[in-house]
Amino acid sequence: MPINKRWFKLSLTVLKLAVSAGILYFIFSRFEISVVLHNILSLPLYVVLLMVITTVYKHYTQYIVWKNSLQFNPGFLHTWKQVFVSYMIGIPLRYLIPGGSASYGKMLYIQNTSKVASAVAVTSEKFFMTWMSWLMGAIAVLFLYPTLAVGIRITLCVVTVSIPILMYFVLGVFSQTRDLQPNYARKAPKLALIQFSYVCTTLFQMWMIFNLYHPISFWSSSVHFSMVTLVSTIPITLFGLGVRESLAMYFFHPLGFGAEQAVAATLTLFVFHDMIPALIGTVIWLKVPKTASS
Repeated sequence: MPINKRWFKLSLTVLKLAVSAGILYFIFSRFEISVVLHNILSLPLYVVLLMVITTVYKHYTQYIVWKNSLQFNPGFLHTWKQVFVSYMIGIPLRYLIPGGSASYGKMLYIQNTSKVASAVAVTSEKFFMTWMSWLMGAIAVLFLYPTLAVGIRITLCVVTVSIPILMYFVLGVFSQTRDLQPNYARKAPKLALIQFSYVCTTLFQMWMIFNLYHPISFWSSSVHFSMVTLVSTIPITLFGLGVRESLAMYFFHPLGFGAEQAVAATLTLFVFHDMIPALIGTVIWLKVPKTASS
C-alpha cells in the first residue's frame, strides 16, 4: 500500500476515533449510566423471550440474504453449513476493522468458483441492508417533514427505490461481474422483501422496548427510528459508536422519552442483535479452519 494512502487511512481512523470519543462524551454527560443499566437489566421476561425469538428470525433472514447473494454466481454450489458458518464468522469480523471491511474475511470460509463473485456477494449483502435503511428513512422523511417541498420528498423516495436497478447495470459494466447479472435480476426482488421483513422486525423490537417506558404508537416509533437508522448509515465514527444512541436521544426526545430511555432502548437492541451473536460467531471463528477458495 502506498505511503500516502496508508497515512490517509490512518488519519481517517484517528479522525473517526476523535468523533467517536466526542459523541460518547456527549451521550454519557446527558444521563446516569446506572439508570440505563437498570432499564436494560429490568426487562420483563416476556420481552427478553420476544427479543430472542425476533433476533433469531432477523439473523435467519440475513443468512438467506448471504446465501442468495452467493448464488448470483451460477457456478456456486453451497452446503447450508458452510454458508451458515461463514455468515456467523462475518458478524464479529464487522467489528475488527473500522468501517466493517474485515467482514470480507468471511470469503475465506466459503468455497466459490470466483473470488470476485464472493466479494460481490459480501458487497451485495451490505448493500441491501444499507439500501433498505435508506428507503425506510426516505419514507420517514416523506411524513415527518411536511415543510420540505413534496416534490423533493417524493423524488427522494423514487431515487432510493431505483438504486437496486442501477446496481444491475453496474454489474454489467465489468467483464468479471457480467455473469452475475441474470441471477441478480432474479433474486434482487426477493432480497428486497427479505430486508423489508428484517427492518420491520427491528422496528417492532424498538416499539416493544419503548412501550415499556410509556405508550407510543407503532407508526410513530417506526418513522422516528427509521430516521435514526438512516443517519447512522453515515460512517463518521469507529464501528458506529455512539451514533445510534445520540440520534435516538434527538429523535425520541420530542416524543417524551428521556436520554436514559433512548440509550437503554438502543443498547438493548445492540446486546441482543450484535453483541451476543458476535460472541457466538467468535467461538465458531476460532474453531473452524479456513476453506480454500479458487
